[in-house]
Amino acid sequence: MHAVTDSTTASAAPKPSAARRSPLPRMQPQDAAMAPLRAAWQELLGPAPLPAQLLEQLLLLSNIRKASAGQVVLSRHDTAHGLLMLVQGDVGLGLWSPPAPLRIERSLHGPAWLDLTSTWLNRSSRLDGVALGAVVFVNVARGAYQTLMERQPELARRTIISLAEQARTATGMTHDLMRKDAPARLASWLLQRCSAEEATPHIVLHERKRDIASQLAVTPETLSRLLKQFSSDGVLRVRGYAIAVLDLAGLQARAEAGDPG
Repeated sequence: MHAVTDSTTASAAPKPSAARRSPLPRMQPQDAAMAPLRAAWQELLGPAPLPAQLLEQLLLLSNIRKASAGQVVLSRHDTAHGLLMLVQGDVGLGLWSPPAPLRIERSLHGPAWLDLTSTWLNRSSRLDGVALGAVVFVNVARGAYQTLMERQPELARRTIISLAEQARTATGMTHDLMRKDAPARLASWLLQRCSAEEATPHIVLHERKRDIASQLAVTPETLSRLLKQFSSDGVLRVRGYAIAVLDLAGLQARAEAGDPG
């Protein structure tokens, strides 16, 4: 994997060039993933606190799995029978045609929905998903989830809102690619990976340089130039795969400046 700057000081994450379809181990409810799982359900079905009883029922339905770097966690060749949620870690999404490596179109950082839509249509995902490092994810059987929605209308309401947010995000991504210039697209991409809770947000990149550039519809050379420019302007500090956002307001201004709307 290539770094996104000429000066590499952080170690690279394993490339998903040899994605594996080996069985994924299950985790037991008492495992350490339970606390992050609670937080993931809350974040994806928030922002209002989930009723305690509903949260406990969701935990009981959660089939927790682990995967290591390079393992396939989502396949466009398999019909979806449940909802997939990424609890922790990073997953690259794209088209994987072995023996060629996965070409990442976009990436997800947990907690996030890996696939919230396909199961309701009895269809497969449109993309493959490959773990970029160690990940924890959850599969919830559609039938069990639907039964819980019928018993708990609050879950149905929150799920509809989550679906709407996904649709809105997809529309925003299309808008960015069609109407924003390259610096604004990069700024928007970085903002999506920032934590609002940090005074100085830090972002760890797991994708290869060419994969990030592909997501932004720019060349790898343009990506490197933009990162250097953002660094020179004091907006970012880039060290290998680690990026510190030094000027969050400035980054937001750049994201908005390239939008002619």
